Amino acid sequence: MTWFVDFDYESYETAREEFAWDLPDDYNAAHDLVGKHDGDGVALYQQYPDGSEETYTFAEMDRLSDRVAAGLADRGVERGDRVGVVVPQKPANPLVHLACWKLGAVSLPLSVLFGPDALEYRLQDSGASVAVVDTSVHDAVAVEVTNFGNAPVREAVVVPAADDRRLPRQYVGTLEPGESATVEVNLDSVRSPANVTARVDYQTGSETGSAVGAYDYRPPEGAIRLTGVSLSLDGETLTLSGNAGNVGTGEVTGVVVAVGESEHVRPAYPQRTYFIGTVAGSEFAPFELTADIDAANASTVPVEVTYRSDGIERTTTVELPFERDAVADDAEGATTNTAVVVGFGVGLALLVVGIAVITRRYR
Repeated sequence: MTWFVDFDYESYETAREEFAWDLPDDYNAAHDLVGKHDGDGVALYQQYPDGSEETYTFAEMDRLSDRVAAGLADRGVERGDRVGVVVPQKPANPLVHLACWKLGAVSLPLSVLFGPDALEYRLQDSGASVAVVDTSVHDAVAVEVTNFGNAPVREAVVVPAADDRRLPRQYVGTLEPGESATVEVNLDSVRSPANVTARVDYQTGSETGSAVGAYDYRPPEGAIRLTGVSLSLDGETLTLSGNAGNVGTGEVTGVVVAVGESEHVRPAYPQRTYFIGTVAGSEFAPFELTADIDAANASTVPVEVTYRSDGIERTTTVELPFERDAVADDAEGATTNTAVVVGFGVGLALLVVGIAVITRRYR
């Protein structure tokens, strides 16, 4: 069933003073948001920084949020529980909120720009029992422990480390022959490349043993791509506007976009440079620049992009194509996409002694 809230007041001031919610006890926002529309109707458009697009119908949003709700329920989320949602603006964000509401849980929107301390404070202060965290925010490795022997393994504990620094231990417990268990090791505190090891200490019968898995870890890296760049010409002044999208999985900081200088182009007041700051993984931020241009002779416009990723400052110059007739005839300008992409690698752990330790990077 769908309910509608009507406003019948003579003025805004009266509405502020007199309005009060009067909803049925079984009202649920998730069912209201996806239930009162035609299932084939478009509920959500998504455009990513790389220009790719996705479309979701109301029926798809309903079905997908049901799956998320089932996953949360499997993890013990019940009516009245608080769930932190640390997910950037992409389809997963509304799906998690819808899933929480379907369970009667309270969803807590939290910024992906929060650091570990800020997130910890808000999750503890709100009493959240679960947090749904996007992989662009949380870096972890799954350690899978399998008993390949013919006797039970008891008191198994994963003791992880990054180089010489210990990370929090993770308890596994008892494993029967052929049984596996997986624990997650948080790597958010590992800020530089390191050899990550996962030693498993265990008991079998009256004896103790250990097995070690390892791989070379590199923190996630980000990469900035300029997308949807629009050029508009007014006399000899060129205005450039668009988005700086982070197509990587790691956060980039200190993002600055600036007009470069060439024989026919030079930076101009008021926006020679544009400071963006921090851009989270899979997020984007708008910018606008101005330049003086010799439109009769210029064929490209240089734009310098500077940002810091993985502790390294990177600068690249993108040459945007310029065609005077196209820009002059079209007030919306022309769209140009360019990219600077940096990848990252994952490692595979070592299998040792009757207990196998397999590490799998989350991202």
